[in-house]
Amino acid sequence: MKAYKGLNTPRGLTVFRPNGTPLPTRLDLQNHSPTGFSCGFGGSGPAQLALALLADVFDDDIALEHYQDFKWSIIAKLPRDKPWSLTVEQIREAVSHDPLVAVASYFDYAAQHRKVGALSNDEYVTITVTVQAIRDARAALALAEGEQPTP
Repeated sequence: MKAYKGLNTPRGLTVFRPNGTPLPTRLDLQNHSPTGFSCGFGGSGPAQLALALLADVFDDDIALEHYQDFKWSIIAKLPRDKPWSLTVEQIREAVSHDPLVAVASYFDYAAQHRKVGALSNDEYVTITVTVQAIRDARAALALAEGEQPTP
């Protein structure tokens, strides 16, 4: 089973992707903690870890939308003093209460399989249109409620 693994060292928390490579901090998306990742509480290091994990599993937009909730619900509860692991499935489930995340997860899966011809062009287009329709509906709802829609 694919899992991200975290290991606390004297230099700080090191997180490895399922393929064994280090997880990038993704400071390009949001710079919460230029000194690196942390976990076990709700600070800047855990925010950076949440953002990096979600960006690695989903896309940047979904990561930016959900990382603070993910930080509090998952990252803040990870042990600070011993190794931990999170499967890709656990990460997906943690944010799957949101319909856009569920559709985007499938879209990501579908896009990967389209590269090898597992999906027809019609299936790929249907998924793309569905994701955009959900984003458009969210923006319309935000405007109707007098809020600024998130990009």
